[in-house]
Amino acid sequence: MNDENQLKKHYESLGYKDLGWVNIDEKARVTTQKSKDNQWHQVGRCLYLIACHDLKVFAMVDTGD
Repeated sequence: MNDENQLKKHYESLGYKDLGWVNIDEKARVTTQKSKDNQWHQVGRCLYLIACHDLKVFAMVDTGD
């Protein structure tokens, strides 16, 4: 598993924008769905940070059980 805070700092240092949570923010959900080049980093049991490299954004998602 990855460290959520380190990943956020890493992507912010590269100029990526934090969109928040996909589960509660429609803009974050729609934007991550549009991405053609994304990477999912597991940061918890059911928590992922999605980095959208083509859009220079990242968001969190809770996939639940």
